[in-house]
Amino acid sequence: FDTKDLNPVRVLALEGKVSALYDLYTDDRMIFTYRDRPKVGFVDTRTFDISYLDIKEPIEDFFIDPFDRYIIASARHGKVLRVYDTHTMRVVFEHEMSGMPHLFSATYWYKDGRFYFATPHLRSDFITIWEMYDWKLVKKLSIGGDGFFVQTHPRTPYLWVDNGSDELVLVSKKDYSITKRIPRKGKQYIHAEFSGDGKYTYLSIYEHKGDILVWDTDSFREIADYPAD
Repeated sequence: FDTKDLNPVRVLALEGKVSALYDLYTDDRMIFTYRDRPKVGFVDTRTFDISYLDIKEPIEDFFIDPFDRYIIASARHGKVLRVYDTHTMRVVFEHEMSGMPHLFSATYWYKDGRFYFATPHLRSDFITIWEMYDWKLVKKLSIGGDGFFVQTHPRTPYLWVDNGSDELVLVSKKDYSITKRIPRKGKQYIHAEFSGDGKYTYLSIYEHKGDILVWDTDSFREIADYPAD
């Protein structure tokens, strides 16, 4: 699309179901994967030409590391978390595990000179925490239910996690201890997002008669409540 008026510029026909498309910050390329084909596509953002590299199995969920060097990925029916080099799509790390990592909903942060990421696992009552670039599992942490999102921001010392209930699970990035808060008693909390400066957190109450709550990130004080269906 043209960003000035959103008129379509070009339609690229593809043979398969696309699971995600991400732009690279450090290169004139976009990366996309298929749910049903073991290929990764690269779109030249200047010419719109597409090239492909073959991989072991289709990628359902993935995110890209902060330096655009690696894809952290999982397959819908697979039981392996894999890390691919974005230049060659060579596998540099893999780890077998139960519960598909939901990497679209993962988050990463920087602590004591190292990067880490955390991910929920579909239909599972835990999250996992990993050290990046050395690629190792740091912690498997029970959250008390089937969660969908893990979010954070440099301003907050916590990972903000949901577990399928009315609980907001706060995981300390320092020692992985857990505290819980209940944004709305008896109503399911599911998702947090942060303002750019991290001063405010937006919480989604996942109900037909739900809410978008605005909290002060540091004090957890509620600033606003917008009813939302």
